[in-house]
Amino acid sequence: MSDVASPTHVPTADASSSSSPSPSNGSNDRVVEAQRVMRAVAATFVRMAQEAEKVNAGKSVSVSEEKTNAEDADDHDANGWKLIEMSNGVKIMEMDPTSKLAQSVNASGTLSDHLAAFAGQGIIDAPLIFVLELLMDTQQKSNYDSIFDKAILLEHITDHIKVEHHLYWAPPFVGKRDFVVQLHKSKLSDGSVLLLAKSVTHPNCPEAQKYVRGEIHMGGWLLTPLPPIDSPSTAASPTTGRSYVTFVGSSDLKGSIPASIRRRLSVKQPSQIQAIKAPIQHRMKKIKQMKEEERENIIKQLQQIIDALPLYNIEELLKESNV
Repeated sequence: MSDVASPTHVPTADASSSSSPSPSNGSNDRVVEAQRVMRAVAATFVRMAQEAEKVNAGKSVSVSEEKTNAEDADDHDANGWKLIEMSNGVKIMEMDPTSKLAQSVNASGTLSDHLAAFAGQGIIDAPLIFVLELLMDTQQKSNYDSIFDKAILLEHITDHIKVEHHLYWAPPFVGKRDFVVQLHKSKLSDGSVLLLAKSVTHPNCPEAQKYVRGEIHMGGWLLTPLPPIDSPSTAASPTTGRSYVTFVGSSDLKGSIPASIRRRLSVKQPSQIQAIKAPIQHRMKKIKQMKEEERENIIKQLQQIIDALPLYNIEELLKESNV
């Protein structure tokens, strides 16, 4: 497997395919609208992630425990999420589309009326900055998503919002999919980092005959710093300790796909929490082999990326989520 990033280069927030056109800043109206849309997505995402965290609360099931089968998997929690799998410390959940949470999210207009959402949560034994370094660089996505082909940059809207064209391979007997997505990075008032995606249309990327254009209603990652396992009383920091990782996604692959394959591909997305562990550990091993000055420079650059992210107040987002 190739390095997550070269030892001397920290990917910028807008790393993209070399075949993409040169980006340009959008008009003020374009920026305002993009910010409005992504803030609405952030509000919905944070609410859904918080509700997913409550799954199995009080049942003595920890995301750090390794289990092969979900406990009480047939029970729907009152918050609308259902635990469908627990493996290698990662819990995978599916939202009940008839639940109160799903109906409220639908009413907010962020997702479709026929919500199919999946979530995953787990602990990565790596500082937040290295989880972020991998996930924010879409050119590295094939390192943990086996059907991802490539990402092509279409437009920079702001330093923290861009539009990309994502192309995917497909299982046998299923057509290839592509997505045009608006990507947004931000941080929360509790020190977490948000990486969000939502499908949009773009004049530079009309639908192509050899691909079925799918739709991502909402998808992304919530990265929360945790203290080191051997020092739980230490204050959590993005440059040390571990990371609590949440994935939430709702998408429509469009076209004609057997229900079994459609479900398998949907469940596969939150399972990437397990898949990202290997490339992150590989990257950390490389960094440990560097000279101290070079290592500290990389950590400094990654911290600067986080420092520059727009800040959302969690309580304000939850009020806006209409839940």
